[in-house]
Amino acid sequence: MIVDDLEKGGMNRQWCAEVKERLKSEKRYLKNNYRVHCNPEEALCPDHCRKFALSDEQDPDFQEKCSHQQNCNECQNLRNVLDEVKDKVRGPFWIPYGSEHRDALLYDFKLAQIF
Repeated sequence: MIVDDLEKGGMNRQWCAEVKERLKSEKRYLKNNYRVHCNPEEALCPDHCRKFALSDEQDPDFQEKCSHQQNCNECQNLRNVLDEVKDKVRGPFWIPYGSEHRDALLYDFKLAQIF
């Protein structure tokens, strides 16, 4: 896990433990509650709107207009924790093993965001 590598590199242990808990909580949300919040029709949160998710921003033939007002707390919390981890990997808060270590963690982070 990326957070474990940060901890081994000298990152604050308490921060790492808190981030792991937040990531576990967000994983539970995605596995259990996210699908309940998704709507076939327009939703208030863009992350819950199927029309928005299936729209292609490049191709006008495959776009659906939506008017999203807000983000839900759970979706925003996930974005926040991922942004924090990315900032820590990029920042001077830990000591990588070698010059490629930071790049490898950023690559792993990018792959993890896709899935």
